Amino acid sequence: MIGRARGIVAAMLAWLAVAASHAQTDIDVDVIREMMDRGEYAAAIERARTALGTDPARADLHNLLGEALFTVGELDAARSAFDEAIGLDGNAIMQAVVNRGLLDRYLGQNDEAEGWLRRAVERYNLRPNMASRELAAAAAAAHALGDADSAHFHDAVRVYGEAIAADPDNVAARVALGNLLLTKYNNTEALEAFREALEIDPDYGPALLGLARSQHFDHDGEAMMTVRAAIERNSNHVAARTFLAQLLIESEQYQEAEQEALRALAVNARALESLAVLAAVYHLTGEGAKFDETVARALAINPRYADLYNTLADLSVKNRLYHDAVEFAARAVAMDPRSWRGFGILGINQLRIGDMDAGRANVARAFDGDPFNVWTKNTLDFLDSSDEYKSIESAHTDVILHADEAALLAPHASALAESAWRYYANRYGWRPEGRVRVELYPDHRDFSVRTVGLAGIGILGVSFGPVVALDSPAARPRGSFNWGSVLWHEIAHSFHMGVSRHRVPRWFSEGLAVYEEQMAGGGWGNDVTLDFLTAYRDGQLLPVSELNNGFVRPTYPEQIGHSYYQASLVFAFIDERWGFSAILEMLQGYAEGKTTPEIVESALGLGMDALDSAFDSYFQKRFERALAALPRRSFADVPIKEMFVALADQFPSNFMLQMRAAAAIWNSTNAESAEKFLKRAQDLIPEYAGEDSAYWYLAELYAQQGDVDKAVDQLRRMIAINADHYDAHVKLAAMLKMQSKFSEAADVLARAIYIFPYDPTLHEDLAYLYETGGRWQLAARARESVLALAPVDMAEAHYRLAYAHLRAGDAGASRYQVLRALEIAPNYHEALELLLELHGHDKNS
Repeated sequence: MIGRARGIVAAMLAWLAVAASHAQTDIDVDVIREMMDRGEYAAAIERARTALGTDPARADLHNLLGEALFTVGELDAARSAFDEAIGLDGNAIMQAVVNRGLLDRYLGQNDEAEGWLRRAVERYNLRPNMASRELAAAAAAAHALGDADSAHFHDAVRVYGEAIAADPDNVAARVALGNLLLTKYNNTEALEAFREALEIDPDYGPALLGLARSQHFDHDGEAMMTVRAAIERNSNHVAARTFLAQLLIESEQYQEAEQEALRALAVNARALESLAVLAAVYHLTGEGAKFDETVARALAINPRYADLYNTLADLSVKNRLYHDAVEFAARAVAMDPRSWRGFGILGINQLRIGDMDAGRANVARAFDGDPFNVWTKNTLDFLDSSDEYKSIESAHTDVILHADEAALLAPHASALAESAWRYYANRYGWRPEGRVRVELYPDHRDFSVRTVGLAGIGILGVSFGPVVALDSPAARPRGSFNWGSVLWHEIAHSFHMGVSRHRVPRWFSEGLAVYEEQMAGGGWGNDVTLDFLTAYRDGQLLPVSELNNGFVRPTYPEQIGHSYYQASLVFAFIDERWGFSAILEMLQGYAEGKTTPEIVESALGLGMDALDSAFDSYFQKRFERALAALPRRSFADVPIKEMFVALADQFPSNFMLQMRAAAAIWNSTNAESAEKFLKRAQDLIPEYAGEDSAYWYLAELYAQQGDVDKAVDQLRRMIAINADHYDAHVKLAAMLKMQSKFSEAADVLARAIYIFPYDPTLHEDLAYLYETGGRWQLAARARESVLALAPVDMAEAHYRLAYAHLRAGDAGASRYQVLRALEIAPNYHEALELLLELHGHDKNS
């Protein structure tokens, strides 16, 4: 009995020793994971190796050691650790098998990787009741196999769901699911997964990184702040630092981006994504030797790393280097024929530079391989409607218009595009190699898809260099924009990018394009607004040296709009002080790879601080009176409107009080008394010509009083600043017509076409004015516009067009139109007489 008791005690002690060992190992596993979450990778590796020295048969410790080694780029050691775990066939074999496959994939050993990943999927299919971490590993395997068969992505989503159901606190599984959904363009559910993970663990770095990527997908400016929060929690988070570097590249902060990429590589010198982003920095800064060295480093790790070139292509796009993007993406798909991302980037950017057939073919190939890609799907749907568009050629441009509005817009759009091309070619001394393609879209969703692959972007136009796209006037409410001004602006970009070899920063190109709009006259280009002046007074506008941030990293909702106008003022200042030749020299400096400070020093003879100071002095002098007239309080607490009258007299230099006093009495029987306040407001800020400006109300007042001369003066001054106010143009033209100033009235109505060309009365009136002035070729064009709008009396429209053609000297066109009129109304007396006149014309010719 004693011997038996001793045996039982010994067995119990042995069992307790094993249990204690397992308990200690579980503690080690938890501690190692916590260390890795904090970025303490060296400590995690040491702790894992120490624990394995005590218990070398623990597969989970070997696997965890491999993950830590993989994270810091010790790839051979990581492989050995994973192999040890697999050989032990313990409770972490699923994770180890998947990690082994992912490691081989990372090294470009795709066949070997696929074998490991399929083994993991088979194990999942054969083993029910897996633990949450095993299920998450199986889902990761399915995700990785998705490039070969997109059906695996559905499996991955389902199995991640099983992993989360098995352990709702498995934040890693939630983040992995979110990352998968985001790569498949389902950002709504991806965002939900990241937020759920952060509800469980608000400090979990991968979840913060996922949230930042989700925000970036939605063009949310919070992305940079979120990824910085991830880095605060783990300063060695390689992926987070790499993503931050990417964001910095997109905002043209190349030096800061380089620093972040190098910090990531200091943790893991073999981080492929970090090397790709670093290579992008060197490409964008023109550091060829460093670029070649970094590319070689990446390809030495993985000779089949197609995403190196995909990343280079993507970041080239973000910096408007569309031809470079095509070249890089072509190298990606040559390296990996299953790089569906590469085919998508290649095809979309071929479309952007006008290579339509090749672009369409590659977008289709991308979608065949990855049907989840919403950008390629939207682009293909859009391309399927391309036969609904017509191309109108001029000497140097091709204007693409929807068939429904081609007859109306073609004469105006084509003439304007050609005029812009000739103007800029002469002004910049540079000509595009090929034709410039200008596309106008009557549906803003089509424009959005054409430009970025997604519906819903807020811009009006975009230039890719050889291709320009913009909303047609049908895409927006009347008076919301001037499509002629936008077209002029975007073609300016084509020349700015060409002259600078696409190296010009955004603030420079946008400001110069707006300045070119303003130089074109007719009130084109951004105008001064009260909130712009208030932003300057309140210190919200940036100095010139930081102005690019206003475009790429705005800090308040109106900042991008303010930055457009401010940047245009910079070029007004440079042109006034140094001449336009200095601007040309600056563009050439960008083409030569110089930095903005170097260019400013060379072309203007100033440092950036001196330029900031000089521009600020220019700004204050230009808007001195307007800035002084800005209100310091809203007077929203004034209870009775009539009190504004007294306050306006008490504070005659307060712009807002003058306007409010005028508004308070405008609808009274004594509206004439508003004139004093309106004129005061106008004198204080004459640059302001919005729809509620003093110009408009004074014109109304003078018209009511029958003083046409004064009303005309107000409307002339208004549209010289505000090119978008349709009613002001129409009303001014009518008054000019009353004064028998037919030529000027016609010119005003012709400018109104660039606001809203769909009003038949506009073209009827314009035709009459041209006819009255004997401008018969222009009259014929106006009559063509009337016809394009399908008036009720089509016979008369054809007849009047025929008459204009004949007076313009085009008998053939006249005969065609008069016969069309007679087809509709065979007894149309005036048309028959015109036909007889044409017969007489033929006999005499």
